[in-house]
Parts: sequence; structure tokens; C-alpha cells
Amino acid sequence: MLEEYLKRVFNDERPSHNAARRVAEHIVSGDVDAETAGKFLATLAREGETIPEIGGFMETIKKDRLKIDLGAPAGDVCGTGGGRRARFNTSTVVALVAAAAGCPVAKLCGGGSQAKNGSINFVEAIGCNVAGLDELLREAFRRFNLCYLDARRFLPALVHFREARKFAKCRTVINLAAPLCNPALIDYRLLGTTDKETAQILASILSTYPGLKRAWVVVGNNGVDELTVLGVSRIYVVENGRFAQTHFHPRLLGAGVRQGVPCWGNAHKNARK
Repeated sequence: MLEEYLKRVFNDERPSHNAARRVAEHIVSGDVDAETAGKFLATLAREGETIPEIGGFMETIKKDRLKIDLGAPAGDVCGTGGGRRARFNTSTVVALVAAAAGCPVAKLCGGGSQAKNGSINFVEAIGCNVAGLDELLREAFRRFNLCYLDARRFLPALVHFREARKFAKCRTVINLAAPLCNPALIDYRLLGTTDKETAQILASILSTYPGLKRAWVVVGNNGVDELTVLGVSRIYVVENGRFAQTHFHPRLLGAGVRQGVPCWGNAHKNARK
């Protein structure tokens, strides 16, 4: 099945939403070997994922999603990652700062597909217990405006893509679909990605989300998936079923432009910082 879809993608015949969903279901069920699945994911990434393809994978991921009721809506902040860079876990720390400032955050935490540098790896490295019962997560959310939700637990379908993502050796459709599948009720989002084309696609998807009040999809200077002080960042503001582009410059916060890309390390090195 995947070989046939690979041929179609090479001939610019992109899978529909239902076709992408069926492919994802075959990968989750183990009907396809990891190498072939990885080749398919890499091909989609090389050609640029479409809204129907991302939507099909999202539907499959959400099928077995374990929802959690935190008692109130929350915000989420994350990046699509997959850039294979050794960098600081910015969104995970931003969640801490936002919560301390009074903004409720239910941060969905995933693991790195190529290395142990994902948000869940960082959270575990700083000693947070993310394996707690739902009641403990609700208590943390109530007391501290923050809980970290382990994607491995709440989105069990993701484990079935792990080996295929290793074979793909690049950012895949899973990086784009999974962050949009938070198991809590999310009404505000800050989502970072690495290029404007992907940002526009993600903003378009978010513009259809029921219950979402506002979202920013951001692209940092030099292809980082976050707002940066390296130069001008693009922001796609999603609100009222539409999105519009604006820009952010560090001088708006009284900061100057820094040179170079700050590199840190894996999650354990970042935790020690």
C-alpha cells in the first residue's frame, strides 16, 4: 500500500485526508515495516506535507487519545522540532514562566525522535514526575497553573511511529500533527515551526479549531521554531476563524539582535544549565 502511495507522491498525486489516515492506521497496526514507513514519512517531508495529510495523521493519533479534564481551559506552547539541532528546550521553560505569570498551561511533552532532547526528556531531567495519576496532574494545574502531559501516555499511537521516524531521519508529519492533539481543553496556543510555508498550513488548520480563542504560529529567524533575538520572526495570528501575518523584532522588548544560533545540548545538559 505504501509503495503505491510513494509512487503517487512522486507523481505529484498527494494522498487525500482519508488516504493519509489509512496509511497512518497501517503504520500503527504494524502492517508496514519501519523502513518502508520511514521512507514514506521522509517523502512527504521532502515534498512538503499538505493539510489533508496532516489531518489524516491527526485523526489516527486522536483515535486512541486519552483525554484529561483539568477543570478549566489552558494554553499550550510548543515547537514542531525535528531540526536535529542541539538546542535549549525553550518552550518547556516558557511554560514555567507563563504559569508563574498567571497563565494556565497544559504543556504536551514529546520525546525527541532522533535523540533524547525532547520536552519530556528535559522535564524528567529536572525531576518532574510526569507519570502521575490524572488527579495529581489536576492538582498541579490547580496549584501552580501548570502541568506537563506526557505524550507517550496520552497519545499512545505515537509509540508506533517511533522506529519509522528514526528511519526517516528528518522532521516528519508526526512533528506537525502530534502538537495539535493535546488531550486537555486548549483555548490559547503558541506553536513554533521552522518555515513560513509550514506555519501557514498549521495556522490554517488551527483556524478551524472549535473553542480556540487565539493562537500564534511563529517562525524564528534562521529557521528556528520559536521567537528569537536573532532577527525578525514571523507571527501568524489565528483568531475568529482566520489568520494574518505580522512580525516580531527583539527591539520591541528593548533587546538588540544577537549573532549566531545559541546551541546547548541534550535534555540532561540543558537541565544542568
